Amino acid sequence: MDLLLDEDGVDAILMGRRTQYPAEAVQLVERLEQEFVNDLFSTLRERMLDLRYCKVVFVGGGAILLRRQIEESGKVGTPLFVTRINANAAGFEYLYRLETAGR
Repeated sequence: MDLLLDEDGVDAILMGRRTQYPAEAVQLVERLEQEFVNDLFSTLRERMLDLRYCKVVFVGGGAILLRRQIEESGKVGTPLFVTRINANAAGFEYLYRLETAGR
């Protein structure tokens, strides 16, 4: 398509925002992201992790960006999303404090 599509443009498309990109580019990005999510869950299933009957917690920026694709994949029984962008960092900070307490 001869486009310069940067990370911010991809993020905007994934979050469903309006962009200046042509509809064909938007559809291509959305299709590729859905394929990525489907491949990821297929890989997990090959490793004997069937998420269709589970509650799965998704944390962090990537989970926020891919929320729609994860939900539309139909491969996760009950997806739960932590939308706080720094949730991973906060969790590791909490773990660090627990591990270093009393030393």
